Amino acid sequence: MDKVQLLGWIFLVFHAVLIPRGALRTRRHLAQHPVPPDLGAHLLRVILSQVLLVTLSLVVAWGTWIRVFMPPRLTWVDAALGAGALALLVAIAQVFWRDTVDRGEPRVAYLSPRTPRERVLWVLVSLAAGIGEEITYRGVLFIVLLRITGNPWAALAVSAAIFTLAHLQQRPAGLAVIALGAVLCQLLAMRTGSLYLSMALHTLYDVIAGFTYARLVARREARRAETAAAATG
Repeated sequence: MDKVQLLGWIFLVFHAVLIPRGALRTRRHLAQHPVPPDLGAHLLRVILSQVLLVTLSLVVAWGTWIRVFMPPRLTWVDAALGAGALALLVAIAQVFWRDTVDRGEPRVAYLSPRTPRERVLWVLVSLAAGIGEEITYRGVLFIVLLRITGNPWAALAVSAAIFTLAHLQQRPAGLAVIALGAVLCQLLAMRTGSLYLSMALHTLYDVIAGFTYARLVARREARRAETAAAATG
């Protein structure tokens, strides 16, 4: 096995085994600490972790001769497909987001930027995840799997599955949305020959998710306050 193959296999095992194990630890942490002591500090740590992971991906890409930043060949049709994919994901996820807030799930506090500082940091987190995870999963990991399987559809399926496993802190409904998003982003990357459109879709989806969670939480709190006022009045 040459160095290129070895690096690819190490990268694959890291993301197929170690990252999902980390997601499970995160799930347990959320159950034990339903409210972050400082959401801003938590978001800064997320940004740092995303930067470290994408740095690893870029090192592996360099070591395995994978070109990550291909010249874009985007058309209006591609842009329309990207917008349609985003609209579809948000429409499906809205049901899940509302249910998550109504159930009072612990992780909601980590996904609801309320202050101006938190909103800025959330946008930065979304950018870091949108760029970094697309490079990692739709770029480097996909090419590694393509070299192993020789089949782009098999590579798509396995990379989408590994991406979904990396989010095991989510409920099954959330994982289904994530899996769909992974497939749509990979299809856009395959169609355009670059990652820029999938990066935009991923980033915008994450921004919308966080701001929607914050709005839903604020509405729930307002309803509770009204109910409490009515009961005491």
